Amino acid sequence: MGYNQFSFLFFLCLCLLSLSSSIPHHLCRRDESISLLKFKKKLTVNSSVSSDGDGFCETFYNQMPHQKTSSWKMSRDCCSWDGVTCDEMIGHVIELNLSCSQLVGKIDSNSNLFQLSHLQRLDLFYNNFPGSHIFPEFDSSRFSSLTHLNLFKSSFSGQIPLEISHLSKLQSLSLSPSSETNLRLAARDFKLLFQNLTKLTALQLKGINISSTISLNFFSHLTTLRLLSLSNCNLRGPIPKSLSNLTRLELLVLDGNTLNGTMPSWMFSQLPSLRYLILSNNHFSGQLEDFKSNSLSGYVDVSLFSDLKQLRVLDLSYTSISLTNENKVNVTWLESLDKLGLAACEVKELEFLRSAKQLGDLDLSNNKLQGRIPVWAWSNWMFSMRSLNLSYNKLTSVDSPSSRLCRYH
Repeated sequence: MGYNQFSFLFFLCLCLLSLSSSIPHHLCRRDESISLLKFKKKLTVNSSVSSDGDGFCETFYNQMPHQKTSSWKMSRDCCSWDGVTCDEMIGHVIELNLSCSQLVGKIDSNSNLFQLSHLQRLDLFYNNFPGSHIFPEFDSSRFSSLTHLNLFKSSFSGQIPLEISHLSKLQSLSLSPSSETNLRLAARDFKLLFQNLTKLTALQLKGINISSTISLNFFSHLTTLRLLSLSNCNLRGPIPKSLSNLTRLELLVLDGNTLNGTMPSWMFSQLPSLRYLILSNNHFSGQLEDFKSNSLSGYVDVSLFSDLKQLRVLDLSYTSISLTNENKVNVTWLESLDKLGLAACEVKELEFLRSAKQLGDLDLSNNKLQGRIPVWAWSNWMFSMRSLNLSYNKLTSVDSPSSRLCRYH
């Protein structure tokens, strides 16, 4: 090929590329666009429903509730709609994120949602779907590619179907009723539900009404877990040694159950990635063998947690622990903490918190604090603090820079 011919072909390719870029390119498949619009049509938007008074949307998604579906119009490519993500090559809808979208309505088994068979992520967090059930249609025959399913705080109710266990690619599962609804799971189905979900990295099952108490041994085979949150799920018995198999675990939340026995010291050595630990409102007792024999029903010094340099959340509220700071030192491990719960822990002074300059949530209610809050506390927490509970102490005054920040008595 001569130089002139090559130049001509090169120029022609540039022209074709320029022409193709000027033509509107619609990725979205028409059938999926229609399914989304029909799904939207059966729901309404109510701005008063998800006012985020409890801060869920801002905390978990760094956003306030807003009407995502208002951008859904047939005149626009559905891949550009708020909350919709498409495969760039084929155009299938692969992600539907309608978290905090102020949606209200009932999702039934014939919902057009189940026609989006290429979904990989489905997030309906914090909407209001009263009377909606987690139907057997949430299975691999409809959603064979699903890796993330979030139905947390969206008013789903009824029995959790075993068909969810067929979602073998699932990596993240979040389920919780709202305050007005009830999600149920028979204890005999519990093991069956999770035996196939071996790829789970995040499991959040809060407030599920399980028909009888269950053991944490059910989760020891889920070795890929990084997040395990099981608040108020009728868990019983001691924390089993088999949980040490979960070496990738970064967050462990087990509050509001009937766990008992001693808190095993191996949790601090054999779970090396652990950053968040919440065990409040259980029935632990006995000794912490590897930590100076401090009793969980007696005194625990703040130095107990000195090796947990990456700890972000610690909640010891209502555990019969009396927290002490015998050496009266500045506790440097607190520098990484974002949330600290020490309600009813016999706290008498705040000096051990002087290095905690990143605290967002602090609960010191039902303690023995007296006098005034030190000036350094307000200067340290003025910009990071979201909520501060000082109720039921013996404080004479709280000169907070923001009167809306705290509660005290």
